Amino acid sequence: MSDDALEDALRRAAPRGRAVAHFGVGNELLVCNLDDGARAEAPRACAWGRATASGARVAASTSAALLTLRKRETASLERGTYVEDAFASAHEFSRAVADALEEASSSSEGDGDGVALARAVWELLDVYFITRGGGLGVGTDAVVDWYRVNASSLALGEASASGRLRELVARLKESARPEEASGYWEMIVTMVAIGWTEAANDLLQMHSAWAEWRLRKTSVQPQVELMEAAGALLRTLPKLGGEEGAANLQQYAAYRHEWLRQVKTVLAEGGLFNNCWGPTADGVRNVLLVLSGDERTIVSSVGNWVELMIAQLQHIHPTLKIQGEHESLARAACRSKGKLVSEALDSLIMYAIAGDSQGVISVCSRHLDSWFMAYSTTLLSRAGGAQADVLRRPTASGASQSELYMLEYCSSLATSAQTRDLAVRILAACCSERGIEMMATTLMRLAVTEDEGETEDDAPAKAAHALAVEVGLPNTSARIAKMASERARANGYVSLAFDWLRVSQNTVGSDELARGLAQVGALGDAAATLARVDKFMEKHGDQVLVNANRDVDVHENAVDFFRARAKFNAAMKILKTSVALDERARVAAKTAADALIAALAPRSTPPELWTAIIIDAIPLFEGAFDAAELFSPASCRLLSARARFAADLSRASSSADLDAASARAPKRVTKIDLAVAACALAVARLTNRVAFEA
Repeated sequence: MSDDALEDALRRAAPRGRAVAHFGVGNELLVCNLDDGARAEAPRACAWGRATASGARVAASTSAALLTLRKRETASLERGTYVEDAFASAHEFSRAVADALEEASSSSEGDGDGVALARAVWELLDVYFITRGGGLGVGTDAVVDWYRVNASSLALGEASASGRLRELVARLKESARPEEASGYWEMIVTMVAIGWTEAANDLLQMHSAWAEWRLRKTSVQPQVELMEAAGALLRTLPKLGGEEGAANLQQYAAYRHEWLRQVKTVLAEGGLFNNCWGPTADGVRNVLLVLSGDERTIVSSVGNWVELMIAQLQHIHPTLKIQGEHESLARAACRSKGKLVSEALDSLIMYAIAGDSQGVISVCSRHLDSWFMAYSTTLLSRAGGAQADVLRRPTASGASQSELYMLEYCSSLATSAQTRDLAVRILAACCSERGIEMMATTLMRLAVTEDEGETEDDAPAKAAHALAVEVGLPNTSARIAKMASERARANGYVSLAFDWLRVSQNTVGSDELARGLAQVGALGDAAATLARVDKFMEKHGDQVLVNANRDVDVHENAVDFFRARAKFNAAMKILKTSVALDERARVAAKTAADALIAALAPRSTPPELWTAIIIDAIPLFEGAFDAAELFSPASCRLLSARARFAADLSRASSSADLDAASARAPKRVTKIDLAVAACALAVARLTNRVAFEA
């Protein structure tokens, strides 16, 4: 965030009261006002370093490479093969990121140039810090390929090969004979010098002499023969390594010696050049001079020191070692052609060629984003050597330089809603200790996001909770579940609130919520309350309730009452559909009796429901089964106690309605009085049956 943005936020807050500011998630500052009553307004967020849309796509596309690297390294540590696997892991990481950047640069909208530049710098670091010329230590082909692919992304000015090529393409569209366009042969010579041989051949094939030769115009034969010879030499340019290249330096030197002999042979064909049209003869001669390693022609054909160094590597010193020897060649080229148009890019490329990782980081930190800094330091810290050790060494803060850049990058990701989950995953993989607080804060922000559909689903909180469990943050997952349960209950989503309590195994909270659902209303309609509980259990069942404590025999929790009530109802339905007193009906009757007693256990349900619960069981009391088999004397005593308590509760309610003038109870009989009486009678009859049938 810029200073102007912060000042603006504070200025808008100050006129109406005291401004209060505190940090939010990632690079976010929340500013709000306090009125005279110390009440805070809704905060206004000021953010900086937020991931752009293009940055978010790059972050998503490259994250798999980073997470895979960390998994490979963890597995290597467990196997005890970390050192042996280090190079392969770093190389695969580098190539995977480069591939992702290539795809992102071709599909990016708006910031495609920035992604392309990041790719160019990344691949340069891969050449000089990771691959380093492969087993032979010679990186000529790698450097040539790097510049060929990334030259247009570097923006090295109009004198560079890519700048001149763009201008030539525009002129070729206006010219009937391509070879007559200004800069045609100069561009071919430059392409040959810096190793763009395929492009040079393509441009050579645009010469009008080819079409005229196919029309049997014999006057162009010398031009065609010269260009055929040059094209053949370009196609057979010696290579080192790979499927088509020499296997070792000795083989390469022998092949190159013979190839140079052929180049010089063609150059010596004075008659062929003399019979050829002037511009074509001069152009082909300059191409052959470059191929032969003529220093003056090479220097005059390139536009900057990077191109000069590449041309010298390609045609004069193709077997220089990438470590040490490239640097001296680069500095000599820089003295010859001067610095690049971009001072930062000039320093960056020189630092990379010199193998100076700290110099690279210093330049990149001023010109590239937090993504590049995090990933590049991750790469460079695995490049080996003393400079890689510096990146891994703890700083004064306790974290390594590489880890600090990763924390800064994740802070940027956490600032944007669309990349917060990615920030958590990367922190868990790369900064599992110092990133805990940021992970917890980010997960809570993810969880508090309101569901856009306003449905009884709470998908954001569920995703945040699952992620917290995945990355191993039990305290955070418990906080998310508690918060989500309270929010669901406030919104009237009872089953969702129960579900969150079950997830967090919050027995106390589940008990409180169950008691609230089973609370008898002001009208005292216990039957309606019981019907509400039954309807809830029919719809949601046991899946949203906290698991019962199987070690406790006496049910003390209201959730256990819900389960017992559901079990009672299920057993009674079986009894109603039974046509005979068979074993199935007998088991159902016993199950219903046990569930009834469980539902009436101490503190399992509000006492106002006891009467209604007992009345629902009257068909069981009066059934044809042996009452003594269903109910024990202790069960009968529990039922009697509950019935007496219900009667006392009814009388207490009636006394509140005493006539104020006469101080006598009203003479009318209420439904509650009738229910209490029916309850007492049913329990008395059951008690007598159990006594007589025992």
